[in-house]
Amino acid sequence: MLIWYIDELDGKYIWYNSAHKTGESEPSLQDVEIIYTQSESIINKYSEQYTVKILSLELGLLVGMSLYDVYSFFFEGKLISDLDMLSLIFKGLIMNSNQCYCMKVGIDFCLFTCNNSGIRLLDTYQSSNNLRIYSTGKSVKVLNFITAKLGYNLKNRRFICWDKDELTGEYSRYIHNCIIMKNLVASDSHLQRLNTLEAIKYFSNTVKDAYALTGRSMVTAMASSFMTYFSCDNDIIDIRSNIYKDYTLLEADIDDNKDSSYGLIIDCEGNNNLIGQYGCRELGGVIWCKQKRVITIVDRFHCDEFLLGETLDTVLKNYKDFIGRSKITEIPILTFGGADKGMLMPSLKEVSSKYQYKSYESQLKFIDARGFIEDFVLNNAIIVCGKRNLGNIAKSIGVLSYRPTHNPLNDSLTLFNILSYILQNKGGFPIEV
Repeated sequence: MLIWYIDELDGKYIWYNSAHKTGESEPSLQDVEIIYTQSESIINKYSEQYTVKILSLELGLLVGMSLYDVYSFFFEGKLISDLDMLSLIFKGLIMNSNQCYCMKVGIDFCLFTCNNSGIRLLDTYQSSNNLRIYSTGKSVKVLNFITAKLGYNLKNRRFICWDKDELTGEYSRYIHNCIIMKNLVASDSHLQRLNTLEAIKYFSNTVKDAYALTGRSMVTAMASSFMTYFSCDNDIIDIRSNIYKDYTLLEADIDDNKDSSYGLIIDCEGNNNLIGQYGCRELGGVIWCKQKRVITIVDRFHCDEFLLGETLDTVLKNYKDFIGRSKITEIPILTFGGADKGMLMPSLKEVSSKYQYKSYESQLKFIDARGFIEDFVLNNAIIVCGKRNLGNIAKSIGVLSYRPTHNPLNDSLTLFNILSYILQNKGGFPIEV
């Protein structure tokens, strides 16, 4: 059965039906479910045989409006013809459609759909900075035009935003029943602390120096990490519970033509050796590369005490290759606490020549990042459940804590995640590099 719209003025017809057929002559009606019109003559002609309704009344508007009046009430956009206008009214107001979403970030909007397979971006629109009652209403009409052009009924478009602050100002007159993404997570979730820009950074699977604060950026970030952070059943989007970001797996936006700084993150597991000295039983860590607010892992290492000297020599060789210099005066090594240096250096002394050990002493610059991280926690009022160890701090800010703990490589990766989060969101780093 077909839905029809038919208008007639001075013997001239214009019609459209839900099979997307159109015409400008008297239609040959078939499979009629209902006829909409704004014309009194159409009501008189067809009402005895079919159900005929005035479109403007069905849309909550007045009787006696022209078709263009109906269009202008909802839409603003360039039309090619009257049939183009009728097609838009059909798609946006009459015919049913699947659901779509419209992400709002400031004056920026991004239309998208979602299902279990992920998110599909449809189109974007940016309204004027100079928002007044008239210009805001016009912007909403333009957005309606774009939505209908894409084939979505306005009643099946759901607005969505990260924070309720998006719904203040002039747009609050037009946007109702908006999905607030923060309301999809528990009240004690680490995600509750994030503003919109921080949420874009969190959901993005690429680490960059700067992110655009736009609807497109938010939707692109969500799409990139959809399977990790989101679900969508029956077109209803949701945020998964107990999610933690893992910076170690992300693509980093590093420019090879710009200067980079390098360093190490290490962790040691210690033991007492045969002569009672406290040393390093196991070593693990990463070589990192940093550009502005971007830090990435370029190498990983892990060994026991028997391969300590050989492994460290390989690490230093790789470090020199990455940095592009054969002579290095100082290598920054980040740790969580001061114990790692106390374990590693005595063990290196045992397995190295006197000359080689002095080289280690002069080159390896240990920086304890614990104080830097604890200051971040205190200054940002972050609640850490339990002791302020690596795992609990990571969980409190929403980054992955590698398991099992007390594995040197795992603990190094956890420390990397914490420092990456701080660098991305606050711009701080334990050392000036």
